[in-house]
Amino acid sequence: MTVAAPQSGQVGIGEAAGPRRPRLLAALLLLAYLLTAGLELGTPPVTTKREDRCHDIVRNMLHRGDWVVPWRMGGPWINKPPLFYWAAATTATVSGGYSLWALRLPPYLAGAALMLLVLVWGRRLGGWAVGLLAAALLLPMKGLQDMAREGSAEMLLAALCGWALYAYDSGMRRGRPGRLGVVAALLALGILTKATVALMIVTLPIVVDLVWRRRLGEAFTARRVTALLLALTAGSAWYLWILSTVPGAWDRLFSELVLPVGVEMPDHTQTHYGPPTEHIGSMLRVTLPVLLLWPLVIWRALRTRLWRDDPGWRFVAVVLLTVFVAFSLIPKKRTDYMLPLLPFAALLLAESTRACMALAPGAWRRILRVLGVVTLLGGGLGAAVVALWYGEALGGGVPALVTVGLLGGGLLAAALVWAWKGASGRFAAAALAAWLLGLLTYQASMEVHKRFHMAGIPEAAPGYDAGQWVGLHERYPDLLEGFEPEERWVANLQEQPGAEIDLDEAHDDD
Repeated sequence: MTVAAPQSGQVGIGEAAGPRRPRLLAALLLLAYLLTAGLELGTPPVTTKREDRCHDIVRNMLHRGDWVVPWRMGGPWINKPPLFYWAAATTATVSGGYSLWALRLPPYLAGAALMLLVLVWGRRLGGWAVGLLAAALLLPMKGLQDMAREGSAEMLLAALCGWALYAYDSGMRRGRPGRLGVVAALLALGILTKATVALMIVTLPIVVDLVWRRRLGEAFTARRVTALLLALTAGSAWYLWILSTVPGAWDRLFSELVLPVGVEMPDHTQTHYGPPTEHIGSMLRVTLPVLLLWPLVIWRALRTRLWRDDPGWRFVAVVLLTVFVAFSLIPKKRTDYMLPLLPFAALLLAESTRACMALAPGAWRRILRVLGVVTLLGGGLGAAVVALWYGEALGGGVPALVTVGLLGGGLLAAALVWAWKGASGRFAAAALAAWLLGLLTYQASMEVHKRFHMAGIPEAAPGYDAGQWVGLHERYPDLLEGFEPEERWVANLQEQPGAEIDLDEAHDDD
């Protein structure tokens, strides 16, 4: 990568590659996401509570033929708006039957939309180099890879809110009112996905940006107010219908609205509550393995006074900070609340890394060497676990050990050598390839076995040998601690989650 001389206090990004190579790299990054997040996408069982809830609701929606009132546990389940259920039910209808693949396809595609978002947004703000680096940093993030494979509304919410904010930044904030309709439409869909959460994620950064630029009063034109009201009306139409047709709907909806802010209702318990600092750890967890670059973002924010002279990057920082602070102040804490912030984190990590390369090359060379050592140590530990898994748990023996050593070890060694030589691009490629290889080997086998073990049906896992597993538990109790059955996962298998529903059968009530 080449870096042009900074101009006007900003980091200029040189386009080292021609017009074909950046597009090829972008396509490869998207393909890598599709392969890693899509591997074993439809494999049972249902595991998390969120996915279990969506699984039941979508099955009932298809079975009963009622797509307006979600149904679960023998009655209406109106705690969450229905857009995700509609998306999963539509996928099942088009594919000819319900399956876990149909449930998980919408978040999987929403994850691809987030990858595309950082490519487009990063390229507009800093050229291809920043867009590609942002996508390369987003791709391995734990939050993206985990939630893109879970049949729940979280990833769909993140994609809709992210693109709504991009439409505002690329259009409305730059004096292009034609984007107003796009922002309003995406906001309406976000409200139908997760109600007030979407409203907060989209509107709060926009209000802060307008106040910062002292244009809040100018924003309230008749056209913009009308568009906002239309978006709110469209997003709230389902709620109005539910309130008018479902008995007791107001109490249920109100309790769901006030629960995150610490008001305990009689039919709820205050779970997942924590101190304001809890989401610092959550953000670090969801941005694994690139969390080591966060100090560069702090350095860059202080140096530029939060990108004061660059409105484009400043808005990205405003989104990250305002939404993070808002979620931190709300008493209810969940790690998945950080998911909508991942594209903005990837963008700022990419911009800060490029800035460090351009403005502090000596410091960057030292940082790169540290990253090379950490990659070797962390990757070596992961390679040892993979070798143990394929060599002993699955009985692969010596061939498995040799394969892991040649592929994983070779990539890790190459990453360290290139880091020591200061070859940033080659180091990034080798480190990312090693990480994705480890992720693929984990998802292709280890994750599958873990799901069945934690659901209490290890014998259903492919290649399961009861005697072999007893010996493994005796020799490696700490390593296999995560394979113990969990009661909530076992309960989720009272029905076979992979069974399909015949869409031609009668739509009678449960």
